[in-house]
Amino acid sequence: MKHKVKIIILSVLGVLLVGSSVAYAYSQKGTLISQKTEELPDGNIYVEELYEIDQ
Repeated sequence: MKHKVKIIILSVLGVLLVGSSVAYAYSQKGTLISQKTEELPDGNIYVEELYEIDQ
Protein backbone atom coordinates (compact mmCIF):
# COMPACT_ATOMS: atom_id res chain seq x y z
CA MET A 1 0.00 0.00 0.00
CA LYS A 2 1.49 3.30 -1.08
CA HIS A 3 0.71 6.67 0.39
CA LYS A 4 2.35 10.05 0.31
CA VAL A 5 3.87 11.76 3.31
CA LYS A 6 4.56 15.47 3.30
CA ILE A 7 7.24 16.68 5.67
CA ILE A 8 7.37 20.37 6.40
CA ILE A 9 10.34 21.63 8.35
CA LEU A 10 10.54 25.20 9.59
CA SER A 11 13.96 25.60 11.05
CA VAL A 12 16.39 27.97 12.67
CA LEU A 13 20.06 26.96 12.49
CA GLY A 14 20.54 23.72 14.50
CA VAL A 15 16.88 22.71 14.29
CA LEU A 16 17.52 22.01 10.61
CA LEU A 17 19.72 19.07 11.64
CA VAL A 18 16.87 17.52 13.61
CA GLY A 19 14.50 18.03 10.69
CA SER A 20 17.04 16.56 8.31
CA SER A 21 17.41 13.42 10.41
CA VAL A 22 13.63 12.96 10.44
CA ALA A 23 13.54 13.41 6.68
CA TYR A 24 16.47 11.01 6.34
CA ALA A 25 14.61 8.35 8.34
CA TYR A 26 11.62 8.69 6.00
CA SER A 27 13.84 8.62 2.92
CA GLN A 28 15.11 5.19 3.97
CA LYS A 29 11.56 3.85 3.70
CA GLY A 30 10.39 5.73 0.64
CA THR A 31 11.15 7.69 -2.47
CA LEU A 32 11.63 11.43 -2.45
CA ILE A 33 9.20 12.89 -4.98
CA SER A 34 9.90 16.58 -4.55
CA GLN A 35 11.85 18.93 -2.35
CA LYS A 36 11.34 22.66 -2.01
CA THR A 37 13.67 24.87 0.03
CA GLU A 38 13.41 28.60 0.49
CA GLU A 39 14.91 31.14 2.82
CA LEU A 40 12.33 33.37 4.47
CA PRO A 41 12.87 37.13 5.00
CA ASP A 42 13.31 36.62 8.77
CA GLY A 43 16.27 34.30 8.20
CA ASN A 44 14.46 31.02 8.79
CA ILE A 45 14.76 28.23 6.27
CA TYR A 46 11.60 26.53 5.00
CA VAL A 47 11.94 22.99 3.68
CA GLU A 48 9.09 20.95 2.24
CA GLU A 49 9.66 17.34 1.18
CA LEU A 50 7.17 14.94 -0.36
CA TYR A 51 7.82 11.21 -0.04
CA GLU A 52 6.03 8.16 -1.38
CA ILE A 53 6.15 5.44 1.27
CA ASP A 54 5.85 1.71 0.61
CA GLN A 55 4.17 -0.07 3.51
